[in-house]
Amino acid sequence: MKRKFRKLVGITTAAAMAVSLVPTTAFAEEPAVVAAEETAKNDNLLRVWYDEPANDWQTESLAIGNGYMGGLVFGGINNDKIHINEKTVWEGGPAASYDYTYGTTNPIDTEEDLQKIKDNLNAMRERLDDKSKFVFGFDENSYQASGTDTKGEAMDELNKLMGDLTGYDAPTDYANLFISNDQDASKVSNYVRDLDMRTALATVNYDYEGVHYTREYFNSYPDNIMAVRLSADKAGKISFKTNLENLINGTAYTNTVDGDTITMRDALEGNGLNVEAQLKVINEGGSLSSSTNGGNPAISVSDADAVTLIFACGTDYKMELPNFRGEDPHDAVTARIKAASKKGYEALKADHVADHSELFSRVELGFDEEIPQIPTDELIKKYRNMIENNGGDIPTSAEQRALEIMCYQFGRYLTIAGSRDGALPTNLQGVWGEGWFTWYGDYHFNINVQMNYWPTMASNLSECMKPYNDFLNVLKEAGRNAAAASFGIKSNPGEENGWLVGCFSTPYMFSALGQEDNAAGWNPIGSAWALLNSYEYYLYTGDTQYLKDELYPSMKEVANFWNEALYWSEYQKRYVSAPSYSPENGPIVNGASYDQQFIWQHFENTIQAAETLGVDADLVAEWKEKQSKLDPVLVGDDGQVKEWFEETTIGKAQAGNLKEIDIPQWRQSLGAQNSGVQPPHRHLSHLMALYPCNLISKDNPEFMDAAIVSLEERGLDATGWSKAHKLNLWARTGHAKESFQLVQSDVGGGNSGFLTNLFCSHGAGANYKERPIFQIDGNFGYTAGVNEMLLQSQLGYVQFLPAIPEQWNTGHVEGIVARGNFDIDMKWSNGKADRFAITSNNGNTFTGEYDNIAAYTVKKSDGTKVEVQVLSDNKISFPTVAGETYTIDFNASPDKLQGVIDAAKEISAQMTDELLAEQKAHLDELIQTAEKAIAEEESDEYENQSQILSKAIQVAKAAMTLKDSYYPAKEVYDGRDLDEDWASYIKTAADLNNQLSSAVELLKDTEATVSELELMKESVDHAKDALPELWNRLTLKITPDNQLTLGENDLVEIASEFDDLQIRYTTDGNDPMWFSDEYKAPFAVTKSKQKIKAALFLGRRQMSEVFEAEYLSEEELNSAEGIEENYVSATDNNTSGDSEGIANALDGKNNGTAWYPTTFPTTLEIEFEKPVKVNTAEVALDWFYENYYDITDMDIEYLDGEEWVPIVEGASLGEISKVFTFDEFESNKVRLKINKAWKYAYYGYIGVDAFRLFYLNDEVTTDKGALDRVIAVAQKCVENGEVDAAIDSVKDSFNHVFNYAKDVSDNIQSSQETIDNTTVALIEEIQKLGFVAGDKEKLKTHYTLYKALNLDLYIDGEAKDAFKDALENAEKVIEDGDALEVDVLEADQKLLDAANALVKKGDKKSLKALVDSTADYKKENYLSAGWNTFEVALEAAKKVLADESATQEDVDKAKEVLTSAMTALRYKADKSVLEEIIGKAKAMDLTGYSAENVALFNAALAKAEAVMANEELSVYEQPIVDAAVLDLQNAIKALNDEKENASKPSDSSKPSNPSKPGSGNGNGATGSDKNNGSGSDGKHQATTAGKQNGGNTVRGTNGKATKTGDVTPIIPAAAGVILSMAAIVVVLKKRKR
Repeated sequence: MKRKFRKLVGITTAAAMAVSLVPTTAFAEEPAVVAAEETAKNDNLLRVWYDEPANDWQTESLAIGNGYMGGLVFGGINNDKIHINEKTVWEGGPAASYDYTYGTTNPIDTEEDLQKIKDNLNAMRERLDDKSKFVFGFDENSYQASGTDTKGEAMDELNKLMGDLTGYDAPTDYANLFISNDQDASKVSNYVRDLDMRTALATVNYDYEGVHYTREYFNSYPDNIMAVRLSADKAGKISFKTNLENLINGTAYTNTVDGDTITMRDALEGNGLNVEAQLKVINEGGSLSSSTNGGNPAISVSDADAVTLIFACGTDYKMELPNFRGEDPHDAVTARIKAASKKGYEALKADHVADHSELFSRVELGFDEEIPQIPTDELIKKYRNMIENNGGDIPTSAEQRALEIMCYQFGRYLTIAGSRDGALPTNLQGVWGEGWFTWYGDYHFNINVQMNYWPTMASNLSECMKPYNDFLNVLKEAGRNAAAASFGIKSNPGEENGWLVGCFSTPYMFSALGQEDNAAGWNPIGSAWALLNSYEYYLYTGDTQYLKDELYPSMKEVANFWNEALYWSEYQKRYVSAPSYSPENGPIVNGASYDQQFIWQHFENTIQAAETLGVDADLVAEWKEKQSKLDPVLVGDDGQVKEWFEETTIGKAQAGNLKEIDIPQWRQSLGAQNSGVQPPHRHLSHLMALYPCNLISKDNPEFMDAAIVSLEERGLDATGWSKAHKLNLWARTGHAKESFQLVQSDVGGGNSGFLTNLFCSHGAGANYKERPIFQIDGNFGYTAGVNEMLLQSQLGYVQFLPAIPEQWNTGHVEGIVARGNFDIDMKWSNGKADRFAITSNNGNTFTGEYDNIAAYTVKKSDGTKVEVQVLSDNKISFPTVAGETYTIDFNASPDKLQGVIDAAKEISAQMTDELLAEQKAHLDELIQTAEKAIAEEESDEYENQSQILSKAIQVAKAAMTLKDSYYPAKEVYDGRDLDEDWASYIKTAADLNNQLSSAVELLKDTEATVSELELMKESVDHAKDALPELWNRLTLKITPDNQLTLGENDLVEIASEFDDLQIRYTTDGNDPMWFSDEYKAPFAVTKSKQKIKAALFLGRRQMSEVFEAEYLSEEELNSAEGIEENYVSATDNNTSGDSEGIANALDGKNNGTAWYPTTFPTTLEIEFEKPVKVNTAEVALDWFYENYYDITDMDIEYLDGEEWVPIVEGASLGEISKVFTFDEFESNKVRLKINKAWKYAYYGYIGVDAFRLFYLNDEVTTDKGALDRVIAVAQKCVENGEVDAAIDSVKDSFNHVFNYAKDVSDNIQSSQETIDNTTVALIEEIQKLGFVAGDKEKLKTHYTLYKALNLDLYIDGEAKDAFKDALENAEKVIEDGDALEVDVLEADQKLLDAANALVKKGDKKSLKALVDSTADYKKENYLSAGWNTFEVALEAAKKVLADESATQEDVDKAKEVLTSAMTALRYKADKSVLEEIIGKAKAMDLTGYSAENVALFNAALAKAEAVMANEELSVYEQPIVDAAVLDLQNAIKALNDEKENASKPSDSSKPSNPSKPGSGNGNGATGSDKNNGSGSDGKHQATTAGKQNGGNTVRGTNGKATKTGDVTPIIPAAAGVILSMAAIVVVLKKRKR
């Protein structure tokens, strides 16, 4: 059963879920899906894989790299592309055309130059401190934008201190390596493209025409080459062309083939950087030849067994001021190609894997995950479905954990691939990108480049920090220019008075503080922040030599700079960074928290470093004095960390005696607003004291509480990198819930999170979710955030598992690093630690914190106990020895296991539903086993039992969740529409039933896993939702759906997911009907402006709403005359700033002229001599650049009388031109209103190339005569009452077609085909009017009468069921508008017949009373013959009482039989006295008595015993018993008299003979005659009769005793039954007493 069920789960959940959502025609493909599921087994968690080649580099390509260069593997079958980036191929820097000063523009050569800078600086500082007029010193209303395009008075002043972008540029896209063949991709099967993070090997595998092909790709750091290996499992099957494509477009391009090598050279156009690449082709078998491919020189390989491609590239860049040039790359590239070729592929691969794995394998992470068995893109999409709650498939919890780990390790993978010793550090895109690099792909120093290195140290990759540290060592030389140009603090040769770096930098050490109108570029603390990363390198490694020789001098220089540059604010009463800006939010101020916090932290770190090295005590004192007066964290009125000193509550500010204002440019985003609403800001610049600094911490609760308020205000959503920053911040708070929500938001964030190839995206558009923008810091920030959730050490001690969420309550991590150079391994389950292992690399004192850690023992690797210092219950400290590992085992005592047992019992108590019976029993059994382990002190079993039970708890929870899904799903199934005849509905309902059955079976399986249960829950949920959602899926997709104009080769397609429905459509503006054309194939537009309408039909039944699309003929549009060119006047009403240029927007398109408005909103108003008809408009720009050169909000309006009427509202372009269509209007005035447009000074203001107006209309010639004649006939049918008399369906159908026909007749665009089809349809409707509705009045009367019957009074059974059916049928016929006369009559007769057949239930009251009266009857009181008959009659009567279907006849008969049986009952005679006297008689000693008396005695005793033995004597035969008593009494008396006489002297005066039995003595007879009186001497008169009458003898007048046992005869008549029974009861009660 287990094997069968596993297959069931695999098919039912993985395949059937998808099947339930597709049309029935797709079911035939199920076996193929299952086969793939069974064969595609993934056994590597850290393998990303796909079943298709890549098309888009950002979302699909596989990244490989070696620090120097990066490759993006697309894996195409017959045209494989490896896109190549080389990190130093970068424009900018020194060039012959300009003087490169690292971006600075202010002269700094003389003291006068420096003083001017200082004067400008101080003037701005004082203005910012002046609160007499404005809260922020400058007019807040002058701000027009923020961030990278700031406008306003303050920006005008700040511009005096900033540089420009001279010499600043972006990386240049470099090259493509192509591998092309003639294989038919449609014949390829089993395609897989993957990347193994553990080995950094990318591969492509597929089968083609019986051959299995394999390609391997890697970038080797040891050999600084890229290698590609092509092989097949059959000899001679490798044939292809390979070539290099140059993307530089430089000034010295060459591309040549020399035998087996391609050499490609070029030089960058701007700075002349020389670039060379070589590709060597090494074939095994087959042959090589020169060729071309795509217009480029190529090498052709024919019939080889295998081929290795070796690629190397380089430039003459050198990271050295001032020229940044080294040797030509040719010799170095040639040498690398030669060495690699000699080494051979297998050796290259082995060294590469060894090098990469040595770094990557240092950290292992697990969260009780399972290796996903679906492609990575599908896995991520499922995760997104869960986050977005969009109803799609969602991953199991084990799949979720797997993906979260994959994203973590991918950050480590990219660190190794992107940052290696000798290369430049990773930039905004690491070393990967194709085409244009967003935001110039530079080194952003206001968070981004720093974030690139946040995870490096904790992730055990310290070697990968070296490129960053080396970069800073060179950057500081150029940064001294920035300090002088912006603050007037100059370093003459040999001096180190301070260095700065602004927001962005390049390999040419661009360091100026921004450029004009870019407040974000003003980032004076860039160097302090940059050095924080390097100081972290020291804290983790403890490399004092690096601190002394490289890092401390640089830190000291920056500390000295701030010691001089800080400004004392009289208003704020503290030292401030002035001016300052909080990236990228709000106004320019003095003392933004962002600056203050980093300056404080830099002083702190530099002071620590100086004290560690024992140097500069005098400087340390100065630094401490300045540090103490920074007040870097201020708490606002809302309890928040303030971003600006003037901030009051969130979003508000106040200063001096001024009124509170809205903070200018607060929360402004980069075009991410959605419907005018700004999302939470992506930057959290005021919380740097929490992370990456450490001033705000859990040890400072006031600041921590304020930080949490600010975090809550910023929300949990934003760009990918922002989510990563928020993740680190929340982790520092210890809030596991919010931290994990950010993990989920990032992993499942789509375009504002992880993309399907695991690149992380910044995102663009509304809420950053419309389009992806790869930005690698999001990857690194996520990995850093997970590190922070697992381990923190920033406070001088290690916090174990500080922010572990419930979802990660079981897991392990190995190799994570804490400051002090401790490698940490941790294992935990059920939310509690199992084991910590601390390996000391430097031998420092270790201090650790965890809940109740002091209660556990620390042991060395040899098992010896370590003496620890207990700092608190939760914190311990102990000295370590370098190289030693120290272990804390939390399972040494049973406490943890007992906690798990308690949790399991709590879960078990909740498992009360019968569906969970088997799972509950299994859990209870495991609980007992665990309890036994504790009871028997099996300490070796504690951890194992804890883990077993923890997993069982998860299974139980999953089972309960499945149960919770089962019942709603069953309710949906039970409530399905049984009358629905749509095939897809029937199939979907059947699938739901199958899922329910599978769920029940799985819940009974005690070996079921969490994933199986979750998959089944998902399957049940999907099947449940699929049935009602089926109706919502009745949609059509008309394509093209993203373009309005169609060329002559463009075709319109209409698609539905349901093949069991028909698509009916029209092209003339009429709605589709069941008789409209059925869509069979794509078709072309035939008019200048054509509206397509389509709907789904099932026969005549319309199943969906009408979907429509409108298209313009591109040919007709291009040839149409623009109405706007006939204007008589045009004006902007002096709103644009370019009134003279408005005619340039009205002179046609693409003619080299444009209108350049500079202020917005603005208007272009056109007037015509007389009203014109318009139904189409076009707006075109002279150039377009998304998010920088675009119209984002515009209206098109026409004048109607005195009112402007909008026909296009709130539209945006989003492209260089856009056409709008609308219902036609007629007016003599039309205007274009541009409400908002991007206006970056750097790119210039937008230019409107054209505003065009058209009236597109085609004349149609048709014949509607026949249709109109049929419409006239139909109208008469309405008027003469034929329609009203028809059944409802005919009436409704007629009216529908009739109205449609009139619309078709009125529509001048109606096609002849629609007219003809409608004519035929209407004729058919007229013919159906003969179906007349039946008269229902009599049926309604009968229905009302019988509906009121109380059916509880009638017998259940066929007759009653038939009556109900007839009543229900009558109701349906009454409600059925289509019921004909015959239907009504039939229903009425059926109801009457059913009513007559009803049988009423019997009245059981008297029978029940009779039965109740027998309650005290006892079997022992009655003769057996009568009792047996009575029992049968009583049981029968009870059955009748219990029988709901008993008739009155049944009741009467039962009553009669019971009464008869009761009257036939006879009481047994009372023998109690007889029994008593027999006993006395038997006890008598007969010795000495006369033989005569003894004989009489024996005869009387024998008679008495015979009577006693007779069980059939009734109460009517009581005299017999009494006579036997009397005779025996007399016999005894005779013996007693004889004895008495013998003891007395004889008396001659008395008779000589004593009395004898039978002789009279005047007091009553003594004989045995039953008619004789009783008693002879008055002593024994209490006979049996006396007992029956309370012991009193009743005598008659004749002196005879009354006969005992007599009863009044029972009259067998109904009227006397109760009285008779009462009499019997009285006698019975007396007998009882």
